[in-house]
Amino acid sequence: MGIRLPIDDKLRKGSLSVKELRTLGKERRDGLGEEGRIQKSRQAFQNLTALPEWQESQTVLTFASFGTEISTRELIQSALELKKAVYCPKVSPELKEMIFYRIRSIAELIPGFCGILEPRESGECYIPAAGCRTLMIVPGTVFDRKGDRIGYGGGYYDRYLGAAAKQDRPFLAGICFECQLTDYIPAQPHDVGMDMVVTEKRVIRVPV
Repeated sequence: MGIRLPIDDKLRKGSLSVKELRTLGKERRDGLGEEGRIQKSRQAFQNLTALPEWQESQTVLTFASFGTEISTRELIQSALELKKAVYCPKVSPELKEMIFYRIRSIAELIPGFCGILEPRESGECYIPAAGCRTLMIVPGTVFDRKGDRIGYGGGYYDRYLGAAAKQDRPFLAGICFECQLTDYIPAQPHDVGMDMVVTEKRVIRVPV
């Protein structure tokens, strides 16, 4: 049967909707406490940076963590120090779109949509390049072992990735705390799955 993932104890009591799973994932994350989130974020970062997909990447697309999300600050700083090209998303709620702009310092990030740190629009935007090894770090409220994810309901990542030809997509690594995992998410046809999911305890590679 494999390993039971944390959220499933509640999931097995009934069929939870995407909205209910999203709420549960946030509650589990919030319940870790600040010290727990700092420690677990560092462990997840260590798991990620040990992977060849990180070590061989030339470009990293990553979100700037907000609130009780797993922290990406150390990840961003490390990528910059390693001279990787780092891009963060800027959201346009009016256009319902997301564009990744390059940053050369964490200090370049400023509060944007919902207070989330974003790059300035004046920077260099990300354009897929042939032969460039690109890794995208993707946030979520819940992930499952098949690489499916539940975001925050805006659909920004699914639209962004769905608009790109499959061969142009970066390698997709969802990152979250172990307590945000479940065995099953009711994914929709337009949802874009991850290539792997990284937590403080494990790396789940999704079969091709």
